[in-house]
Amino acid sequence: MDGRRRAVEIDDVVLAVPRLQFFWLFCLGTLAPKALPLRALCGNVDVGADGSIAVASKHPHRADLEVAARHIGRVFAALFPDVADEFPSVFSRACGPSPGLPSVIAKLNAHLKRALGGGAEPYLIAGGRGAGGYRLTLPPAQIKLVPHMRLAQTARQRAGG
Repeated sequence: MDGRRRAVEIDDVVLAVPRLQFFWLFCLGTLAPKALPLRALCGNVDVGADGSIAVASKHPHRADLEVAARHIGRVFAALFPDVADEFPSVFSRACGPSPGLPSVIAKLNAHLKRALGGGAEPYLIAGGRGAGGYRLTLPPAQIKLVPHMRLAQTARQRAGG
């Protein structure tokens, strides 16, 4: 998955993917083999306009949800540094009380099926809101993530390179 081009390369096929679909696919790639716990996030996590994260105080997995929401925010900022301030809105639409993420995942899976035909199965996003969350079924060793170029440059600068 190439964050610079918002493209997915599978064998000889290069798929350009719409911005938010690519973001969620890339995010799932960073979580692999773990799942994105959409059911737990829905209605239990709020991201303020300033990027602050508030998790329902009595949720039994509060710490895990905080970590997941922060991780999702970092991935968004890495892929889209110029519009990082849009993250609260993106998160709310996808993982709020009326989650839009299932629709995004369905569109992404349909895009993969159209492009790859019968060979799409290993690359599809599995799971769902009630199935432990969404996840890539592809083994993590087969997922290569290339973040946005500015993120790589910034990381090199911090390291003194």
